[in-house]
Amino acid sequence: MRLAEFTPAFLRQWRDQLSHQYAPATVHRILDSLSGPLTVAVQDYEWLAENPLRKVRKPPAVAGRARFLSAEER
Repeated sequence: MRLAEFTPAFLRQWRDQLSHQYAPATVHRILDSLSGPLTVAVQDYEWLAENPLRKVRKPPAVAGRARFLSAEER
């Protein structure tokens, strides 16, 4: 795909497709992994005027679980 095709509308549609296949935390990680290269395209290379992912809501991040050590592990 060309960078110009990464519009907020396209990314929202893609996010919704991913949401049908993966858990919200996974979709959040996928979008985060794409955000980095898009930021580089904006800041370092000036290939884009702005990062289109900034206009796309990500699924809420799932809080990590609290794990306590057993007496044996301590």
